[in-house]
Amino acid sequence: MRASKLSRKPLTIILLGKSGSGKTTHGKFLAKAFGLEYMGSGTLLRQFAAKKGFSSRKLSKIMNKGEWVPTFLVSNLWFRVFEKYHDKGILLDGSPRKILEANIVDEALEWYERGNILVVLADVKRDLAIRRILRGHRDRSDDTMKAIRERLTLFDREVMPVVRHYAKKGLLLKVDTSGSPDEVNKKLFKILSSHFGLRNK
Repeated sequence: MRASKLSRKPLTIILLGKSGSGKTTHGKFLAKAFGLEYMGSGTLLRQFAAKKGFSSRKLSKIMNKGEWVPTFLVSNLWFRVFEKYHDKGILLDGSPRKILEANIVDEALEWYERGNILVVLADVKRDLAIRRILRGHRDRSDDTMKAIRERLTLFDREVMPVVRHYAKKGLLLKVDTSGSPDEVNKKLFKILSSHFGLRNK
């Protein structure tokens, strides 16, 4: 399942969703389907945390507690990718997480002259999100029940204002991701193809 572009402007998809929403699974699918460069904030952060140095050690401790990373650090990591793929379609998975980050991302999108933008909220109820996290992410050290609840609370407090920010700008698409991965992928592909004016290859 792939799409062919009708517009020459590179696509920019910002994918938001609480832990357990399936956003990373769906993000990777969409990146492949639409030929986008995948920018997973969580992956970038974990790679940085695995390195040596003061910031990497401190970041590792923060992430193990389920806490969120300072804006300056995450911004530095994903702007390296913005610059590298400035003329290509991108999918930004997991950022921005705060209004401050959203304002920075908005400035960056304007700087890189990216006008083909859509923000997708992968929406799922809290109880299902918790069940999915416990079932599918046992390899992550920050997935204790306390850390899970903290991440979900942080999402409600920090990310939902970002969601409302993009809703006011007319850029938000809310998609129910409570179905199976295959069902949700097909739904997302159909909706986004229509939104961007794309056709199947």
